[in-house]
Amino acid sequence: MKKNLAALTVQCPKCPAGWQQEKGMICEHGALERNDTIFFTEESATMGIPVIRPDIFDPHLWSSLRQAEWIYYQSRLQNIDRRSIVLDVGAGDGVFRSLFKDFENYVTVDFLPFPGIDLVADLTKRWPIRDQSIDVLIASNSFEHLPNTVHVLEECFRVLKPGGRLMVVIPFLLAVHQKPHDYVRHTFLLWERLLSEMGFDATEISPLGSVYSVHQTTRNKMFQYLYTVEPFKRSWQNKLWQSCAKLLHRVIKAIEATMFPVFFRFAPSDPDFTEGYAFTARKKSF
Repeated sequence: MKKNLAALTVQCPKCPAGWQQEKGMICEHGALERNDTIFFTEESATMGIPVIRPDIFDPHLWSSLRQAEWIYYQSRLQNIDRRSIVLDVGAGDGVFRSLFKDFENYVTVDFLPFPGIDLVADLTKRWPIRDQSIDVLIASNSFEHLPNTVHVLEECFRVLKPGGRLMVVIPFLLAVHQKPHDYVRHTFLLWERLLSEMGFDATEISPLGSVYSVHQTTRNKMFQYLYTVEPFKRSWQNKLWQSCAKLLHRVIKAIEATMFPVFFRFAPSDPDFTEGYAFTARKKSF
């Protein structure tokens, strides 16, 4: 089904009349350059078009956080009408896109023209989406890359219909990534406060990942640092240091693989010590 973007979007004043309808995409005037080599090859960088790495679609290679996010969306989307107009903000490489294959009106927006992106726009400014035109707004690991959380929630509130739902997954205890555009790590307490002040209700916030998965993630990050620590890069001790660090890491992982699943098997998720948060909030119907 062809998406009726003209019914949702606002024409760019810098583009000729009809350009948007003809191309099916918002122009890139004022679009923010991400300058992140992870998304570009040398050839694609000259064209400004990111490249999607095929390995990101393999669930066996996903982090524990991404697996928890998938499960959250899968469970919450079951009760959403497939005719709903769904806007995916910061859809990027589309790792979760298959979850929306049955939705008739699924629209994606991002800073950059990733394959499959419908609208390209600067999300730090007013979004090119009409007021009260969206039934469900999705944001997957994108809000941390927008510096002004209040502005983001204002735009979410503006484009959602009364009673519309905002569904977000976002990291909390996670290393800085996609530099230089990684800005915020809010606690669930601040998310609750901001959503309430903005005019959302029926807010449900869930921690993502167990206490054990938080430990695994931070342990792996620590040893990755030890493998590449700067003082040893230019000395003969480098290979010895890295070998010892890798051996220690293997030993620790082997011990944990044997013992920790027993100790932490029934450990509940904890909002105070979590890899990330997932929340669903409803725009009030005044």
